[in-house]
Amino acid sequence: IEGLQSEVESLNERLRLQMESLEKARVHAKKVASESKDRQEKLEAALMAEKVKLQAVQVDSKDQTEGLQSEIESLNERLRLQTQLLERARAHESESKDQQEKLEAALMDEKAKLQAAQVESKDRIEGLQSE
Repeated sequence: IEGLQSEVESLNERLRLQMESLEKARVHAKKVASESKDRQEKLEAALMAEKVKLQAVQVDSKDQTEGLQSEIESLNERLRLQTQLLERARAHESESKDQQEKLEAALMDEKAKLQAAQVESKDRIEGLQSE
């Protein structure tokens, strides 16, 4: 009986550690998601600013020389790079969310296993006590 009680206590400790681990993972995932969102918002703002600049340059470019055409190409390249950065930020945010969901699913699975083991241990204790 003492051995089973010790096993139950051990399982309870494992569950507690798993719960702490999940909480740390959640906090980290939220932090990463927040940072990703902040970066995404900054990139979107920069992208919008670049789009506005590009549109203004394109309107004036009809009357400008080849030098301005080169500047438009440069702005287009910057816009392309900003868009790539934005897409990467969005993908990173999605990956962080996927990782958090996987961690939560794994923890819930482990919790279910531990609870089943606790029930089994309690049943064994009760069986031994009734004998």
